[in-house]
Parts: sequence; C-alpha cells; structure tokens
Amino acid sequence: MTKVYYKGTLSQWDDIAIYLFENDFLIDATHFYYYTNNGASETAYGNWWYYDTDGVTIIEKVVE
Repeated sequence: MTKVYYKGTLSQWDDIAIYLFENDFLIDATHFYYYTNNGASETAYGNWWYYDTDGVTIIEKVVE
C-alpha cells in the first residue's frame, strides 16, 4: 500500500493504537493523508486531503 486517506484528524489518528493490532500495511504506507474539511484553510504541518467540489475527486495538500 502506498497511500492511506484517513477521514479523521491527526489528533484522532494519534489516539488509535495501530501498533497494538499488527497493522503493518498502515505502518508501512509511504504517504499518509489526514482529512480536512477545507484544504485551503488547513495550516497545520502535514499531508491533508479533501474532496473537490464534485464530492468524489480527492485533492491532496502538503503543508511544510
């Protein structure tokens, strides 16, 4: 698996103990994106994703 699109925030992801459940496919993903309602307003460092105006297409955003 190369990309994971998590429909939750970074803080929500941090609350999940994925290491306890042997989720190697998640741990080994090369790109991980957290959900944001509006990619244009996201300012926290990290990889974010959101739906385009069509409600289907995924837009990726990286904040460095």
